[in-house]
Amino acid sequence: MNLNNFIGLVIALFFIISMFLYFILNTSYHNSIQAKYYYVLGDYENAYTYADLAYKQERYNLMAYTVREQSARALKLVKYIDQAKDYYEKINALSVLSSITIADRTRMIIYAKIVVEKYDDLTWTILTDKELIKEAKQLRDEFDKLLQELSKDIL
Repeated sequence: MNLNNFIGLVIALFFIISMFLYFILNTSYHNSIQAKYYYVLGDYENAYTYADLAYKQERYNLMAYTVREQSARALKLVKYIDQAKDYYEKINALSVLSSITIADRTRMIIYAKIVVEKYDDLTWTILTDKELIKEAKQLRDEFDKLLQELSKDIL
């Protein structure tokens, strides 16, 4: 190994170690790495919190911005899914009654309409968790079928 190759190797190692230390010691990038970790684990609330903190510390932190935006979208999907499941439980509770009144049927239709219409407001990207998108679409389709059945019975 000649001297030029050795000096080139030392300079390359110096830059790699410098970049590694910068990312580890810079709190903004440290928080964005934590946010990415939580996002991958599916803990979207913590991911959003850390990414937002990192983005506020440094506006040029693209990883923090991306994780924050993706976490916000994922949180909206999770909220939609939770609300749909809650409405499903309410509809089930109404459907087991011995006699369903017009008010109960109307309430079921309203619950189904809310779920179907809120699905259209959701947005996601290629980075959004595919399982969340799949579950949201499945719930929307189930509520759409339910809405059609309930609407057909009224007419």
